[in-house]
Amino acid sequence: MSAAFGVFTAAFASYAGVAPVEMSSAERVRHRLPLGGDRQLNHALHIVAVSQIRMPGSAGRAYYDTRLAPAKPRRKHGAASLGKYRGCG
Repeated sequence: MSAAFGVFTAAFASYAGVAPVEMSSAERVRHRLPLGGDRQLNHALHIVAVSQIRMPGSAGRAYYDTRLAPAKPRRKHGAASLGKYRGCG
């Protein structure tokens, strides 16, 4: 039953236009949202998501809060991108 549900959710996401599409070049792997899909269904999903975020006790709000939780700090620039280490400064 779980595998069938996974296939259904993947097909539904693809139909709605919210499933990521791989756009790779050489060794770089990137994903983006497709340009197609059912725009009315996508709009309905957006309204549902925004409504859940606005409700303080909902599962959607809890997920939103965990996604906004502060992450580990990341370095903005590597040493190679700084001019003073390349003899330019």
